[in-house]
Amino acid sequence: LPLGEDFALTDEEVELKRLFDVSDECLNWRRGKVKELGGVWRFRQEYPFTVDEAFQSSGRVSFIPAEAVERARKTKYVPNDNAPAVLGVDPALGGDRTSFVVRKGQGVIRVESFEKLQDFSPTIGRIIQLIGEFNIKHIFVDKIGIGYGVVDQLQRMGYEHMLTGVNVSLPSMYPEKYTNKRAEIWDAMRVWIEDGGCIPDRPSLCTDLLAPAAGQHSLDYHGRLKIQS
Repeated sequence: LPLGEDFALTDEEVELKRLFDVSDECLNWRRGKVKELGGVWRFRQEYPFTVDEAFQSSGRVSFIPAEAVERARKTKYVPNDNAPAVLGVDPALGGDRTSFVVRKGQGVIRVESFEKLQDFSPTIGRIIQLIGEFNIKHIFVDKIGIGYGVVDQLQRMGYEHMLTGVNVSLPSMYPEKYTNKRAEIWDAMRVWIEDGGCIPDRPSLCTDLLAPAAGQHSLDYHGRLKIQS
């Protein structure tokens, strides 16, 4: 759709352009369709950007309700000076992303990713920068695989008192309810989002949150919660 003289991209459209390499004219057409269909969610059902959005339009139900994720991405974060800032880190090397998330109370206030790292020195360096920038009180690091080296190095540097290495394949603290730690963590995140948590308005983050399905995919033979791989 041709652009008007006063056309300017919103923050969401800037992110879509970066992620999916679409033109301003395409985004202008999308803007009109969102208005015509009555909202972004309906647009995603009719014109999905990603495979996960296509699944949603075919009746697939995600473990974290799509409406809750949509509300979380549109909720404005209210700063809370009394809430401790915590940092989550998912380390990776090669082709995978290393990701950092800072949460403070009811808001995720920073999401970052590094790509194609060849060693974990930049990961350690960025963790230390984020500790100072946000006055981080606790760090949670996925310690499976390469993450074990990140946890070990942070412990050697004196951060053991504020560090938890997370292995999601280990048993849950509530084994009668969850198949493993991963299911426990995802369920806690679902409750947090439904209770008013707010997240950055990033399509890629929302797609990740909506990836696991609900229903038959989310229970084992004993009625415990499991999360689709």
